[in-house]
Amino acid sequence: MKLDTKFNESVSIIHFCEKKLVATNMSALQVAVQDMIRNHTSHIVLDLAEIETIDSTGLGTIVSISKDIGKNKTLRIAGLNGRVKKMFQITRLDRVLNLYDRLEEAIPLHQRVEPWKQLEATDIN
Repeated sequence: MKLDTKFNESVSIIHFCEKKLVATNMSALQVAVQDMIRNHTSHIVLDLAEIETIDSTGLGTIVSISKDIGKNKTLRIAGLNGRVKKMFQITRLDRVLNLYDRLEEAIPLHQRVEPWKQLEATDIN
């Protein structure tokens, strides 16, 4: 799974460079998020704009991450479209997770102006 990650003092953004978020690539997502929590920021944005397909394992992993992230941290999901957005609605995860149509909406204005650091694109298998 290829991920692009950038962060500033407040927010880490993990952008998926894949079309599918399915069982075969979930461990990569968990590793990337745990690394962001441990080494960078407390507020995580998952940018799913490229994702066209998500399965139950993908949804379950996102729920698990939201629980692991803790009380003083936030998980925001951005870029949902088409079938992926419908899956969040059918499972009613849209009622318990912080969902945003666009990446810009998921990042509070005061946190957008902070300088961003780009990590090298990672290809985690």
